[in-house]
Amino acid sequence: MSGSNLDNLPNEVIHRILVFVSRGECQQDRKIDMKNIRLASRKLSIVACAFLVSSTTVCLNSNSLSRFQQLCDHPLFSQCIRSVEINAAYYDVRLSQDRDLYRDHCGSALARILTLAELNAGPKQRQSGALCRESDVCNRFPRHLGEFGIEDLSADSADAFESLLSVLHNEYKMRTSDQECIRKNNRHLDRLCNAFARLSSLKSIHLTNGIDGGVQPETIPTQTTDLWDSGAFACALAPSGWNGSLAIAYITQPPIEMLGELLSSLGDSGARPSSFTLSFSVPANLTCLKVSERQAEGICKLVSKTDSMDVTFHSWPRGSSTACNHSRSYSELQALGSVTTALTSAPSLRCLRVSLAGYVWWQQLPHVVLKEFIPVGSWPNLKQLELGYLPCELSELEKLVITLHNHLESFYGRGLYLRSGDWDDAANVLRDSNKLNIFKLDRLRGGSHGSRKAGCDNQETVLPSYMARRDPET
Repeated sequence: MSGSNLDNLPNEVIHRILVFVSRGECQQDRKIDMKNIRLASRKLSIVACAFLVSSTTVCLNSNSLSRFQQLCDHPLFSQCIRSVEINAAYYDVRLSQDRDLYRDHCGSALARILTLAELNAGPKQRQSGALCRESDVCNRFPRHLGEFGIEDLSADSADAFESLLSVLHNEYKMRTSDQECIRKNNRHLDRLCNAFARLSSLKSIHLTNGIDGGVQPETIPTQTTDLWDSGAFACALAPSGWNGSLAIAYITQPPIEMLGELLSSLGDSGARPSSFTLSFSVPANLTCLKVSERQAEGICKLVSKTDSMDVTFHSWPRGSSTACNHSRSYSELQALGSVTTALTSAPSLRCLRVSLAGYVWWQQLPHVVLKEFIPVGSWPNLKQLELGYLPCELSELEKLVITLHNHLESFYGRGLYLRSGDWDDAANVLRDSNKLNIFKLDRLRGGSHGSRKAGCDNQETVLPSYMARRDPET
């Protein structure tokens, strides 16, 4: 029988085939027939490989969403998929409508790429001039695109840069139109929830708004092929993170329904992952993240059986610029706290990580406390806890220890800001947990450490007096 027909056999028959050849029942001497075992194994592997789809990713475009629905509708794929990543990066409507703004967006993105490349490049790369091509692209970019916003720009008079950006902008508009079409009346949320409802083996959900690389358009002008091949323009067709770029950070409108409303709908539709990860770049104004009471109830249903959770909000500089004032108002941090509180209310958590990665406390004294981000002391089974760049008070740490006294085994605090009390007292309080085997604090702020600028610390600061590792048997 050919390998293409094996998928039509019931599992019982396939099992019988393997048992038959392994026991040598096809031979008189009953010896193990290794040749037939290998043959059967290869045939079965060829057939099985197509069905071993254990994870998948879905993005905000019609092709990705349709493919995800097809996987979930398939009788075998729907049983194999255990992990789903939802990418909420998006194409900005403002950029699709305004060529000048799109040009500025691409220019700032190119400059940022070159800056990062120079920072990460080794001495040999700098000496060999490996970055010269990209540098030339960025240096010429603003000088050659002064007329890019003119609608009647003729192809004959356009130089290579203008021709390429014209093609890219048209492609960007097409992708934006496709995205807005599936978002109409939140139909994409219904399609996602219906698809998730068919995943019988779902274990993990990962929600992110990370930027994927752009896909090459179908046609590139001949005279601009070398510019595209340089790789510098890939960012022109990449979707945006929710923090936007320098050109659009304050005017961008991210698809906020992909956070509170989506998670709430997934919870109401019956999704119950055992592992949940949220990794988001934050928008210029955090108030859009606030979840309603109805959404919070749905999110609580979603995480009711979650035992491992990682919630991270990063990329705090507005528009990816370190020159701006990145302080956040109380209402903004409250809105962010409504998301983290709903997620971390999961009663079955055994491992929890919450981080405002890289939040710049030195620009403002924190006017929020830990309980506004997480429900302190509501996890009866928690064994591992990691908190990053969060404000806290000594009384909250004491409550945390009292609640987790008999089961917390690992605690790691990074970049925490102590609003009241002293870190020596706080460290002693945390050490009082009965089963705490691993204990670590570093990059501390507040208390006796003041509000030093962590952004100036290129080397990780670990305080030896706040590190402990106990023998589990003691």
